[in-house]
Amino acid sequence: MENKKNVVLALRTHFWDEYIEYISQKLNGSTNICEFVIICDETKSKFSCGSYNKISHTEDISTLGIEYIPQFNLWYNGDYPLYVLMDTYKDADYFIMVENDVLINKNIDGLIEYVYENKIDVIFHDFQDTIEWAWEPTLTESFDITKKCLFPFLLLSKNVLKYLFNRKKEIINKYINNEIKHLPYCEGFIASCVNEIKDSIKISTLEKFFDIHHFTFENPYYILDPQANKLGSICHPVRGHDFAQKRDIKEIFKENSPLRKGLSLIDPNLFYKDLLKRVKNTGNLDSMIRFSDIAVHNRWTPKPEPINWALGAKAWTSSVSAWSMHSSVEAEGAAACDGNFNRDYAFHTSNELCPSITIELNRNIECRHIYIYNRLIFKERASKIKIETSDNNTDWDVVASYSEGIDFGGSDGLPLIITLDFKILKYIKISLLEKGTLHLVQIEVYSQ
Repeated sequence: MENKKNVVLALRTHFWDEYIEYISQKLNGSTNICEFVIICDETKSKFSCGSYNKISHTEDISTLGIEYIPQFNLWYNGDYPLYVLMDTYKDADYFIMVENDVLINKNIDGLIEYVYENKIDVIFHDFQDTIEWAWEPTLTESFDITKKCLFPFLLLSKNVLKYLFNRKKEIINKYINNEIKHLPYCEGFIASCVNEIKDSIKISTLEKFFDIHHFTFENPYYILDPQANKLGSICHPVRGHDFAQKRDIKEIFKENSPLRKGLSLIDPNLFYKDLLKRVKNTGNLDSMIRFSDIAVHNRWTPKPEPINWALGAKAWTSSVSAWSMHSSVEAEGAAACDGNFNRDYAFHTSNELCPSITIELNRNIECRHIYIYNRLIFKERASKIKIETSDNNTDWDVVASYSEGIDFGGSDGLPLIITLDFKILKYIKISLLEKGTLHLVQIEVYSQ
């Protein structure tokens, strides 16, 4: 092409799917004057990227003259793909590297023309001091002044990239020779190097060329969300249908939140079960009730979810012990109603006569089922068990008692299930019929 510049525009990725292809199509379509390539990290496995020009590399770039240190991967050394590009395209004037979770929603040819006309050397975002930054200690041995930047989008001139390459070789050699104890983390390394030569180069920022309102490092947008594709903007991070996993679950209760808007564009079969699990794991009964209503209204599920009325309930154990998770009987008991099954046990009493846990629901309900999830090791300790219910915490009815013992499990799918005839209750007490220790994982209570 006659007006083609010597600029390499590279999408950096370590895998390929329909969403990366969508990002690639938009990025490739954003220019008529750059050489577009996919820079592929194939450390773990090789993959196809369709008809796009592909540059393959691994975390070992020792053939370029930088010693390989296995404990530092490409997440830590995010500058390495740039050196591969520079070695591949030796005549290029500029290199632009874009991460695989960035959407470019603007033709960037104007940016390229501006860079050439004004002899810009660097474009990046968030060029700042490193005060209280977690990675600052990795920089102080190598730089007098430490800086950081974000580089989901990064433009560098060849001269600056050569400087980075030589500094990285120098620092790697010092590390190998035990002259320094840390290798600089990439976001700090690039920014600190640029700072060293800032008086001899020209630096610009993303906001000069893009609307960066949706350019952050938290809470990804669904890749097809209109906000993520807003004309003139750069959006980061974007993800596929799993974007919801990284957004704050509280957003589910806000109708116009990016989470709700994104989910409206996705098949519920791709997200509903995970979303339901996350809401349950909040341990909040009111949240679970609200979520069930929202799910039915938005047709994520054809019918309301069964409500565990014990979720987030008050509870207390008869004692605490050296094996307890908490110091108070109230906190120890509450753990059995927080919805968390990812542990060996929620509470552990002392070795005593008839140890127990009592649960107080936040309202009287007509109870149909009580589910008791046992610890999977030492589960025989809970075999001689008694279950009582009350509507006033004074008058108790025994609804189940196993003086001969009963074998039951928990997260293996075999909890103890007590079936009642819609008995009105607010309190449930579970106790042993003998001396011992009581330790369970969760208790659930249903009116269905």
